[in-house]
Amino acid sequence: MRKRREGYDKAQEMHKYKGRISWSGKPLKVMAEEVGLSEGYSSVYVLMSQLTHTTAGAMLDYIQTDKGGSVSGVKLSPSDNLIREVLLSAVPPMLNIVKQWHKQFNLGIEAKIMEIDGRLIELQAKYV
Repeated sequence: MRKRREGYDKAQEMHKYKGRISWSGKPLKVMAEEVGLSEGYSSVYVLMSQLTHTTAGAMLDYIQTDKGGSVSGVKLSPSDNLIREVLLSAVPPMLNIVKQWHKQFNLGIEAKIMEIDGRLIELQAKYV
């Protein structure tokens, strides 16, 4: 454990990272605001972060309870909770990235992009 800590400290010093809150020295929220992505930060990033990192809310996906509310077990994978939210918040930005790649590199995937766009519109109409 001590060796790991020494390696960690050495990397911190070498990259002048010690005491910084991020690679840029700015909070992620501030960086998102600076490039006009504060809406994406406050919706997509915050939701995905809560699902990914250990939070009380995320842990509820792994805990099984009986009808009385007592813990009866632990699941080895998350539940299907929030799939709708993830699809509706994460797919549009990713699709925009794919559209930009296609525009830049002429990938020949117009039909697939249109198909995904159509399915996304259906999902949004159903769930929003």
